[in-house]
Amino acid sequence: MAERLISMATIMEEKLDMSRSWIQSERKAGRFPNPDVTGSVNLWRESVVDAWLAEFLVRAANEQAAKRAAAARKVKHAALARSPKAALGVPDGN
Repeated sequence: MAERLISMATIMEEKLDMSRSWIQSERKAGRFPNPDVTGSVNLWRESVVDAWLAEFLVRAANEQAAKRAAAARKVKHAALARSPKAALGVPDGN
C-alpha cells in the first residue's frame, strides 16, 4: 500500500492548529520537515509529519515541565530567603 501524501492544507486541518506562515517559518528554520514532493503543491509523507508531531509534543511537554520546575525552585528560594526556618518546617520557637 502506498503511503499517503498530504498537502499543507491537510496538515493544517488534520494535524496542526497552526497557520501556514508558522509552518513555513518552522520549515525555513529547519524545525519542520521539508516536503517530499514539490511542484505547484508541496506534499509531505504523512508518516514523516506524524513522527515530527510526536517529537514536537514530547519537546513541548518537556519544556513545560522544565518551566514548572524552575518556577517551583524560584518559589522555594523566595520562601527560604524570607524565612529559612519556616521554609524548612522548623518551628520558630514562639
